[in-house]
Amino acid sequence: MAIIAKEDVPEKFDVCFIDCDLIKYRSSFAAEKTYWHLYDAEGNHIDRFDSAKAAKDHLQELEEFLMVDTAGYYKEPEKVVGERGQALNACDLIIEHIKKNCPADEYKLHLTGNDTYRLSISTIHKYKGSREKMEKPRWIDAVTEHLMQTHGAKPVDYIECDDVLSVGLWSCYRKGLKAVAANLDKDVYQAPLHHYDWVKDQFRYITPEEGLEWLFIQTLAGDMSVDNYEGVPGIGKVKAKKILEGCTTERQMYDKSVEAYRNYFGDEYTYTTWDGKEVTKTAEEIMLENLRLAYMWRKKGEEYQIPKEE
Repeated sequence: MAIIAKEDVPEKFDVCFIDCDLIKYRSSFAAEKTYWHLYDAEGNHIDRFDSAKAAKDHLQELEEFLMVDTAGYYKEPEKVVGERGQALNACDLIIEHIKKNCPADEYKLHLTGNDTYRLSISTIHKYKGSREKMEKPRWIDAVTEHLMQTHGAKPVDYIECDDVLSVGLWSCYRKGLKAVAANLDKDVYQAPLHHYDWVKDQFRYITPEEGLEWLFIQTLAGDMSVDNYEGVPGIGKVKAKKILEGCTTERQMYDKSVEAYRNYFGDEYTYTTWDGKEVTKTAEEIMLENLRLAYMWRKKGEEYQIPKEE
């Protein structure tokens, strides 16, 4: 899963899969700027800053160097939205950047549409519930339409864009094709072949074995910041990798994960679901919920299947 040198990347790919979900957000936010205004306790305006950190740093300087009593000082945001064309232009530049660095015979662009089956799986925390309070950028719909009409991006429902990229990479792997996923979401690291980070301008090559291990690392460590599933409290990615050390088969990784969940939750665990129901589940059932939330499809319509006992 290590970063590889550009000279080790194929001169041309057969297929380049592009995840447009983050592209639409990044380009939409490119047309927006948030300034922060600092006020004293009486409401007098002190200054405008380019970031919340800059305002905080200035407040600290007032306290430490000028001995100003800043009790009651506060800051307020001011969002400035640019023209629609700025967002569309930013979108075009990202697509152009990806195609320049990932030359391919075919480009397949995808967007996540409506409803994901993962919402019906999640009980402990609402799947991606942490995103619900996030404010959407002004031009998000315009950029989405632009991606579909100008760049041929196809929306997918029920599953997510990541699943489509994973299915595509696995299909190319089985056929012996050279393929790359231009994507910033580490979920797709479950799938083999090349991965391109268009922000850092870095390539990775991932084997099926590394992808399988990554799935169980995610299952153990969770992903509260983005997908809102917890994993085992107290286990991060480094500890998860250590737990899986020595495992050579999927079943061994599965059993190790169940053991880690049982060590924390016990044989059974009773909790209130995110929608207010009281349920009792075994440690394996809790682990399976998170595993199925983390799992990226390998074939169309194929959700996670428990490996046979060895």
